[in-house]
Amino acid sequence: MLDILGAAAILVPVMSEQSYLQTPSSANARVDIAGVEGNLEYIAENIGTEWCTLDDIKGIIDESRKTLDGARHELRDAEASHRTQVIERLI
Repeated sequence: MLDILGAAAILVPVMSEQSYLQTPSSANARVDIAGVEGNLEYIAENIGTEWCTLDDIKGIIDESRKTLDGARHELRDAEASHRTQVIERLI
């Protein structure tokens, strides 16, 4: 609970807007993975230049790690959704 100027508020976590607009899809995860591959290729081609400093590499790796984690979750959710649809068709 948050109390600002004598007024109380309850903070409630909500799902992102994207989660309502987009169902989990292995195609979306593949696009994310391809983006990470592109980032790694950029590092390999530009390492040691003014365009790819150590700070740049650290930032790219941190973002890539987050992207891959999200893609892994999306693949898991897409697989679970697919299994549910198959089971529903069988019932």
